[in-house]
Amino acid sequence: QTRNISIMEAKSFMYQDECDPRRSNVDDAVRMSDAPLVRQVLANHAVGCTMTCMVQKRIILQNLWLALESGVPGDVVELGCNAGSTSILLQRLLLLYKESHPNSTQRQLHVYDSFEGLPAQVVEDENTKYYKKGQLSVGIQGIVAAFRKEGLPPPNINKGFFGNIPDDQYPEKIAFAFIDGDLYQSITDSFRKVFHKMSLGARALVHDFNWSHLPGAKHAVDDFLADKQEKAEDCKVGVGVVVKGSFPAKVP
Repeated sequence: QTRNISIMEAKSFMYQDECDPRRSNVDDAVRMSDAPLVRQVLANHAVGCTMTCMVQKRIILQNLWLALESGVPGDVVELGCNAGSTSILLQRLLLLYKESHPNSTQRQLHVYDSFEGLPAQVVEDENTKYYKKGQLSVGIQGIVAAFRKEGLPPPNINKGFFGNIPDDQYPEKIAFAFIDGDLYQSITDSFRKVFHKMSLGARALVHDFNWSHLPGAKHAVDDFLADKQEKAEDCKVGVGVVVKGSFPAKVP
């Protein structure tokens, strides 16, 4: 008997060779994290079919922790929040860090999504069959409900395609950015909006980087950084890291 699977499940299946949580030991991903707070967030996180696998979650949170621990000025942004599964992890780590470091800077989480699905593909997406215009559409109320279910304060939610959102709706200074736009134009627009606002030492993590199913992600990063000293470090599990002012990026 067959059944239809969701886009989220399909993406989880496609990542299985690198880091599918059903094939890997979740405890290993937790133990691999250097920061106790990251281990705490991951250990309390239910594993399921989401847009990021457990190994990717570790890399994302570890890099956020490094930005916080280094005192990089600015807030935290996520471009392409979808239903908020990664947003919840980012918010949880921000709250735990502030609780354990009461004298540290209060960071705000800002999330961005069209809430209308993906834009149309362009040539650099190489006509990938996985995502088409309008897919991954979710409503704003979905992310609000997800945060409420977890007992977390909601982030600052911004609706619109990234390039159309006014600059003043992005923080003046950014310490950490998680970019998950899937397609070339979304990721290009993400960098155009946030890179110049990233503080020295700020980290941008790009989901689907160098992943054959979504080639536009790497094309977008490489094209944007072509005339800059920063280059993306490939984590080999569908995540790329760019550190502002670092050549090349240093990955934990």
